[in-house]
Order: sequence, then structure tokens, then C-alpha cells
Amino acid sequence: MLFYLCEGVIIFIYYQIIPFFIGKTIGCMLFHIKIKDKKHNKVTFSTLLKRNLVVNGIGYFILFVLGMYLFKSNIYLIWVTFLAIIQILVVIISAFMIKYRRDKRSFADIISNSNIVLES
Repeated sequence: MLFYLCEGVIIFIYYQIIPFFIGKTIGCMLFHIKIKDKKHNKVTFSTLLKRNLVVNGIGYFILFVLGMYLFKSNIYLIWVTFLAIIQILVVIISAFMIKYRRDKRSFADIISNSNIVLES
């Protein structure tokens, strides 16, 4: 359990705290992109949280850890498999949304009311 707690803290810091204060992660720096809200302002903490619950698997991680305490081993295996399938589907659907939508917004962008923009 300590391992999962450490992993959760690291994920939260990297995807939530660093982008909130610095404005981007290492991947965003490499690709010269930035997360902005719909009006191209700096994103708020709650906007980042909504986005990270969907796109970076924080929601999956929370449900994964809760399942360890709520379910017995056989049901837990089914639970984790179900969560993994949902997470993969979200990523696939987001990729198609980015490819085929006119505004190039993903599922997480729509939920959090944010955009990915190129830095100039």
C-alpha cells in the first residue's frame, strides 16, 4: 500500500502541481505546447484536476486503490480489468476526437473546458 501511496503522490505532483505552478510538464516543454482554459488564460487548479482525472489516469488510480479495500480478490481482478478497459477506451476515443474534430479537442479538454495550444 505504501508503494501505491508514493506512486499516487508522484503522479499528482507531476500532473497537477507542476503544471499549475510552472504551466507545463516535461512533455509539454518538449513539444512546445501549453494547457490553457477555453479563453486562453492560465488554467485553474480545478480545471487541471478535472483534466487529470480523465486523461492522466488519476481517476483510474483512485478507483484502483479503493477497489483493493472494497472487493475480494476475484471481484477485484474483474474490477481492475474493467477499469483498464475503460481507461484504454477513453484514450482511444480522445485520439479520434483530436484527429477528427474541427477544434481538435479531446475528451479531457471538453470535460475540463481547456485547450492545448502551441507556444509562440
